[in-house]
Amino acid sequence: MVEDASIAFQLAIIQGRQLPVKGRGDSPDPFVSIYFNGKEYRTSVARRSLNPVWNEEFNFSVKASDFPLSIKLVCCSKDRIRKNYIGEVCLSTHHLVSGEFPKTWEQSEIEDFQLTDRRNKNRVENPGFIQVRYGFVTSEDAISDFVSWRPIWDAFAAQNLPVYTDLYQSFGITLPESNGYLSSPTEDFSETEKELTGRYLCSSVLLIAFV
Repeated sequence: MVEDASIAFQLAIIQGRQLPVKGRGDSPDPFVSIYFNGKEYRTSVARRSLNPVWNEEFNFSVKASDFPLSIKLVCCSKDRIRKNYIGEVCLSTHHLVSGEFPKTWEQSEIEDFQLTDRRNKNRVENPGFIQVRYGFVTSEDAISDFVSWRPIWDAFAAQNLPVYTDLYQSFGITLPESNGYLSSPTEDFSETEKELTGRYLCSSVLLIAFV
């Protein structure tokens, strides 16, 4: 069912940089917890490092109902008894857009994010950085992608983000309302696919290309 369409989202935790030392002056044993859709995923623990390297990938299934997206990355240090909080960063829907299009894994690059200390009583002004790479896993068939994952793109556009605006307008398809995700498609998907395919084949301009 199209209404239950989901798309794969890939996230790589690359490394941390300039993490703070622990209270006794020791290097931390850092790891990263990923919180998405009420679940927690963790990297391995990097022993005694202020610049830990993980290079670990995680894959999620994203549905239209998951929007607006929020993926929280929390960096902590493992202690004998408990974990010590270092800092966090949140990837929200606007991070997943590259220009007019959703950010794909193939086109994505490693990005630096400043960690923010939101928990410690004596907050650390600069708790370091975390490097990540992320994006949606798509095929090379732009039309097939658009039709198969139309609810996903509608959910993007409903967040007032310029995703697929040119494609919607060029093919004469009504953009979704901006005040919330539409619970039902604006058009019949089978008819949309026929119309899209016909116009796409007749067009001399390739509007979208996932490289």
